[in-house]
Amino acid sequence: MIFFELASSAFTAVLYGIVLTVIVVGLLYVILRQISRGIVESVSFYITGAVLTLLLIVQFTMMFGAIKAKGYVDMVEDNVSELIEGVNGAVTADESKEIIDELASENSLVGLFIDKVNVEGKEMAELPHVVANAYRDRINSWIWNRFWWILGSLVVAVTIMILTRNRTSSYDLSDGMTGDLLDGYSNDLLEDSLDDTDIY
Repeated sequence: MIFFELASSAFTAVLYGIVLTVIVVGLLYVILRQISRGIVESVSFYITGAVLTLLLIVQFTMMFGAIKAKGYVDMVEDNVSELIEGVNGAVTADESKEIIDELASENSLVGLFIDKVNVEGKEMAELPHVVANAYRDRINSWIWNRFWWILGSLVVAVTIMILTRNRTSSYDLSDGMTGDLLDGYSNDLLEDSLDDTDIY
């Protein structure tokens, strides 16, 4: 799995993934607690939260790993230029595989994202630009996929937490507002009663 490969080739991505996950989950807890304590006091909140935390760590790690790998685009283009120096004509299937394998062997992080690139049939003269663009496009697609996974995970998790909230909680935002209104109404009745007593 690419997550474990990133853990060894881009350990900082794992650290960033954990830090950002802690921030997101912390903010989520604060927001849901303000909406209703019943949400954060339910068993499902902690179970769903644990699963969500693991998913976010994985997705954020892979996203940061891809962002770091994107910084090697220029290096990839330069390396391809060196590999095909003095060679002309169209790229054969064997040459395409050989070039991609060579690029992957030079940098393990690059290898995670360039392995699916196929440049068979392309002209050697345009190969550096073609490979660099294909590599960049694959990483951009990967980053967007991670973003939508993260967003979808948050939506599903929050929906589950709200639907399975503890409805017997000691405090709910809506209950608190209702209680304040009732307290105010009771105080008004009490003051009216005291006023009537004073008159008599």
